[in-house]
Amino acid sequence: MISKFTIMKSHMQSISLRLQTVKSTQAMQEAMKGAAKAMARMNAQTDLQGLNKILNDFQKENDIMLTKQEQMDEGLDEMFAADNEEGKIDDLVGQVLAEIGIETQLPGAKAGPVRVAEAEPAKDADVDDLDARLAHLKNNARGRHCRTNPPQLANTSTAGSLRPPPNHHHQTTHDLLDP
Repeated sequence: MISKFTIMKSHMQSISLRLQTVKSTQAMQEAMKGAAKAMARMNAQTDLQGLNKILNDFQKENDIMLTKQEQMDEGLDEMFAADNEEGKIDDLVGQVLAEIGIETQLPGAKAGPVRVAEAEPAKDADVDDLDARLAHLKNNARGRHCRTNPPQLANTSTAGSLRPPPNHHHQTTHDLLDP
């Protein structure tokens, strides 16, 4: 009798496993049914002709963009080639000028002696005026380090004379040195 109970128990476990398998299969069928419905809706909404048109338009615009890029690259190459030609022209002009005896230096031309105009000597009155202004600035700087409005010096018609500054709130060293 015990053996019959163990056999019955094993049969019941077997039936239970079959029921679980059937339940899992049914759940899988429901999931597949939902997925099939979703795919059918998606296929109904997908316009293949529209999609093909979009892909063709994309390819056409991409080709146009590549053509424009190639044209821009060619234009840049030509521009840089023209710059190189300008350098050759400058070298040739410099060579011709050197042959006829004109001394000059062009950008890109071979270096040669360059004539520099001599600076005109400063007038004694200008130098004296600048020396006086510098001395005055030095004297004021020693005694007034924290002053925010230093006096402005200006040149009058007489060399070396000073006139009082106009009433300005902010003055700079540049203002002090300008006549």
